[in-house]
Amino acid sequence: MVACGTGCGLQGKSGRGSKILEEAMNKPLVQPLSRVPRGKKVTVVALTGGREFQRRLVSMGLNVGCEIEIVRNGGSGGPTLLATGETRLAIGHGMTSGIMVTIDP
Repeated sequence: MVACGTGCGLQGKSGRGSKILEEAMNKPLVQPLSRVPRGKKVTVVALTGGREFQRRLVSMGLNVGCEIEIVRNGGSGGPTLLATGETRLAIGHGMTSGIMVTIDP
């Protein structure tokens, strides 16, 4: 058994831990849209709010599978400006926190 050296308990290539680590590294990181920096392209993977929240986003054209670009990330100080195709949307911080995305390669 070979320890990874980080104290996490995962094993090196000779054990099951390396397979778990390899699988984890191949999965895209899911994070709230509010954490994505300007200029990144992302794909929506989940809408974590209630029905009204989801209905509102879908009515604006944002749903799971949608690819968007962050034009401006307002953080907690203002709206985030998104682009999807020719459409531009301004969404507040509270809403961007409920939109889960992966960053496109």
